Amino acid sequence: MEFHVLMPVYNDWQSAEQLLRDLDRTAAAHGLRFSATLVDDGSTESPAWPSDFRAALSCFSDVEILPLQGNRGQSAAVTLGLAHLQRREGLQPVLLMDADGQDRAADVPALVAAFRQDPGRLVLAERRRRHENLRFRLCYLGFQMLFRALVGRAFRIGIFGIYPVAQIEALLRYPRLQRSVAGTLIASGLATRFVLADRGRRTYGRSRFGLRGHIRHAWNILAANRERIVSRASRASGIASAVVLAATALNAAMADSLPVDSWTAPGLALAVLCGSISVGLAMTLPRTARMRRRHRKLPLPDVSPGRDGSRASGDAE
Repeated sequence: MEFHVLMPVYNDWQSAEQLLRDLDRTAAAHGLRFSATLVDDGSTESPAWPSDFRAALSCFSDVEILPLQGNRGQSAAVTLGLAHLQRREGLQPVLLMDADGQDRAADVPALVAAFRQDPGRLVLAERRRRHENLRFRLCYLGFQMLFRALVGRAFRIGIFGIYPVAQIEALLRYPRLQRSVAGTLIASGLATRFVLADRGRRTYGRSRFGLRGHIRHAWNILAANRERIVSRASRASGIASAVVLAATALNAAMADSLPVDSWTAPGLALAVLCGSISVGLAMTLPRTARMRRRHRKLPLPDVSPGRDGSRASGDAE
């Protein structure tokens, strides 16, 4: 079976070259075959690959570069890349990876083995260890705790994994896929299998994903799970309203003074507030579901041409 490698790339051409070479060696050692599409997400630099680079990849049947007009972000680039591949006949399962080296070629055989055991499921790398600095890891831990509190699920995945053709078609129906692939993977509820894998180090250079980018990324992940967050908040508000109302009634019944004392009035106000929040949140769910169904009927945007209006080949210099 051949797997199609899909990578979003923004100026990380040297890292992408090294990753393709690593994948080629891994494929040769494990009897795998690949083809590849690199989505050029509006890079300001061109790939400076050797002229014989394509020929040196003995386990790749094809390598193409798909140019986009302007920098759209990783998730949008992945979505447009998947839509581009979906239009092809005979699409193979897609191996989705970052091009910067943090998704390691050494972990691919474990993903392939898990996929072969159950070809109908998504197979995703579950992060076991990261190599960022302490400040980033503390912030990431805080986001994981917030995500679990709001969504009720753990967050330890990225985009790295193997995507069956049927699951690609299902994912492309979600309009928020263009904002957050990882968030949509969790929100979709698609059948998924996880394989433990350490997060690698960047092969070359430093990440251009600053503080604003990380905050926007975290927000998009949460936004992709809006329905679950609203549902959990509605239930929590309803439970809080019932508990406060029961406590207020008990306090009023047991009070020796007036029925409305220093606790009862604020308690009733809090119960009404929590109940109103619960009802309001519950009423937004049907509207959100209708909007989601309507958005799923919209056609996916076509991939815009690159800066020169053409598609580069895998032998770009």
